[in-house]
Amino acid sequence: MIFDFFKRFFFKFEFFAIHFDFNILVYGFCKENECEEF
Repeated sequence: MIFDFFKRFFFKFEFFAIHFDFNILVYGFCKENECEEF
């Protein structure tokens, strides 16, 4: 039971971390290349 809780928690955390990293990547790329969109 507690194992399921940890599995769910880490899955959500991992998804958030990946999404957050992707946003930083896109933001950094656009900052360097001065893209207006996004």
